[in-house]
Amino acid sequence: HYPVRDDPFLLTVNCRNTARIHSAAYLYYRGEDTERPSIEGVPIRALEGETISSQAALIAQEVSMLTSNEHVDAADIVVLVLGQPKNAHYDALIKSRSPSTKWTIEARRPGHVLVDTVRRFKGLESPVVIVWASSLSPPEPELAYVGISRAKSLLIVAGLQRI
Repeated sequence: HYPVRDDPFLLTVNCRNTARIHSAAYLYYRGEDTERPSIEGVPIRALEGETISSQAALIAQEVSMLTSNEHVDAADIVVLVLGQPKNAHYDALIKSRSPSTKWTIEARRPGHVLVDTVRRFKGLESPVVIVWASSLSPPEPELAYVGISRAKSLLIVAGLQRI
């Protein structure tokens, strides 16, 4: 019955991510401890470029490799923009994309790579997440945590340096 008057029930086991993604996300986490998952997972990948355009090209190349060589369904890949302004990132990525890859902005579509912001994607998840932090300024810890922790199996961090 609402309103709920019981004490909060804390979830203490991470069932979403691999251990590597969990460890990366928990560098930015503030709150109750959560057990690390038992599945180690693959290493986190880093894509580093000097400009938004060069970062976008690296992301597009990585997505093309994932869909072509590793046979990842495009709908299982999400690019989450942590940098501002978001439209500059969206435009750079669309200009850099491979003609064989379909992209969608801020709305999931079957067979398309979703490009969205970390803020809008809060509460959601995807097997493959590319967090795009395009500047040298450190991200807000909560946003970094949210972006990183959306990845279930593979996390790729793109920007000037790893977040």
